[in-house]
Amino acid sequence: MKVLFLFLSLSITIMSFGQIGEVKQVGSSAKIYNEKGQDSGHSIYLGSNGSVEGYNSEFIVVKEGSYAKIYNDKGNNTGHSIYLGSNNSIKHVSQTAILVKEGSYVKYYDFNGRNTGKSTYDPK
Repeated sequence: MKVLFLFLSLSITIMSFGQIGEVKQVGSSAKIYNEKGQDSGHSIYLGSNGSVEGYNSEFIVVKEGSYAKIYNDKGNNTGHSIYLGSNNSIKHVSQTAILVKEGSYVKYYDFNGRNTGKSTYDPK
C-alpha cells in the first residue's frame, strides 16, 4: 500500500510540471512558456551574443560564442555543451537529439553534449 501511495504521489508530482511549449527570445532573454501557452516564470539570460537555436519539450539549446549550451525546462544550464567552433551550426533540435551541421554532414548529439556516432550526408 505504501508503495502504491508513493508511486501515485510521484506520478502526480511529475505531471504537475509543465513541459516546454514555446521559447520566445525577448531582448537579451529567452522566456519559457508551457504547453498551455502560459508563462512558466522561467527564463534564460542570453546576453548580447546568445541566441535560441532550438528546443523540445525538455531542453533548450542556446548558442553562446563557439558553444551550444543546453538548458532544462526551468532555464537552468545543465552543464552540458557542444563545441561548434566557427564553421558549425545547429540545424535542428528534435525530441531525441541535437543535429549539428558540420561541413557536409549533420551529426547527432545527445543532450549530454556527446556525439552519438550517427550522421547523415548533407552537401548543401
